[in-house]
Amino acid sequence: MPTPSPGPDSANRSDYNSHPISVTVTDVSCGQAAEGVLSVVERLVEGNWQAVARAASDSSGSIYFDNIDRPGLYRIELDSDLYFATVGVVSLLPRITLTIRITEAGGHCLLEAYIAANSQFSALIRNDYPRARGATSHA
Repeated sequence: MPTPSPGPDSANRSDYNSHPISVTVTDVSCGQAAEGVLSVVERLVEGNWQAVARAASDSSGSIYFDNIDRPGLYRIELDSDLYFATVGVVSLLPRITLTIRITEAGGHCLLEAYIAANSQFSALIRNDYPRARGATSHA
């Protein structure tokens, strides 16, 4: 898969409210933003996951997804294996998956992912979708 460059889906923008889903990735092993983490967002459609967006984290560790415009179940996969390989570390957890349900158009969800080569933790930080039920994570 070609490396996505930061572009419309992952520009460093101060107004996160203008993006339906935002993810901030922090490398806790060095206490810094994890720049260059590749990600893909998939939507569950009739029992099958379909890719709807790809992006890479910017210098602040942020990933913004602009084209999530329909309610549904979404899966965000972060490629921690490739990220840690670029800093010379072998990752025990090659992928981190965050799953979230979007209940209506027009809201915003901010997710935080804290990663290290041998562990991960994710949290739903802010949810402006009135009827959303939160996020789950799977290593």
